[in-house]
Amino acid sequence: PDFAMFDGVVLVNSTVGCDEVLESMARKIEMANIPTVGVERDDGDMLNVCIDNKMAMREMVEHFVKVHGFKRLNIVTGPLENDEARWRLEAYKEVLTENGIPIEKGRIFVGDFLKPSGMIAAETFLNSTLEKPQAIISENDLMAFGVYEVLEKHGICIPQEIAISGFDDDFDARYYVPSITTVSRNQEEAGYEAFERILHCNKGDSLSGKAMIPTSLQIRESCGCGIKTKGDGELFRKYYYERKGINELYMSITQEMSADLTGVESFEKLRILMRRYFLQIECEGIYLFLCSKFPDNENSAIEPDWFSQGYEGDSFLLIGYENY
Repeated sequence: PDFAMFDGVVLVNSTVGCDEVLESMARKIEMANIPTVGVERDDGDMLNVCIDNKMAMREMVEHFVKVHGFKRLNIVTGPLENDEARWRLEAYKEVLTENGIPIEKGRIFVGDFLKPSGMIAAETFLNSTLEKPQAIISENDLMAFGVYEVLEKHGICIPQEIAISGFDDDFDARYYVPSITTVSRNQEEAGYEAFERILHCNKGDSLSGKAMIPTSLQIRESCGCGIKTKGDGELFRKYYYERKGINELYMSITQEMSADLTGVESFEKLRILMRRYFLQIECEGIYLFLCSKFPDNENSAIEPDWFSQGYEGDSFLLIGYENY
């Protein structure tokens, strides 16, 4: 977008997965010379709204060490080119060192903040020659979900045999079975503060520095402290998470389909793509009809005025599909 057309920009660092794209976008925003707030972005050229990642992770690791008495703590990090991932890893190392616990390279797995990397990390830890961990700390909730699924597949009870934790306090972390011990980063407050700063800048107020948003440790079932929910509530939580996984799969397919269809330049390519996605979403049947005089961009220079003239009676079937 042309950022100069906007009254301000809130740049949320974690929503852009490619560092090169993120930096390019940040430079373009700065060149537009408009009020800009970076969320979790340590950038001297814009205002910042952040949490203290290091302190938040220290509280988590100290909970396992001091409350539970654990000495075998594994960690799944985000990509180490990410500032948040590095700060959280530094906190993990500091707490272990302060409590006389050796830092073992085999207990550290560098992931990417996505669920599959949590699954790979758990398999790696279970296949390690090191003694089985007492706890696996993930630097976000998504990777913690991946860790949990692998441990459950191997018949390992959580938290009785291995405790787990996440970071972010995603909605799912509260209703997972077991509910996930995590760090709440108060993202609503961060978003509110970011837009408040944009508004102040547009009023001509002078602002500088960082706004630090407090975090809070959420102690739940997955570390062994929380009270386990019984009965129908537990069944509901499992059902909810299973259904959400299915919905996320279809959402991912839909997003990919939208991107592919944007680049379609011929009806033939449209047919091929549509059939591919019909199979993925298990569509039972669909029929796509076009007006017989619908303009094909390969041979029609002038498009009829459909809005005022409407469609003629004749049509042709572009795609007909039934999944028998």
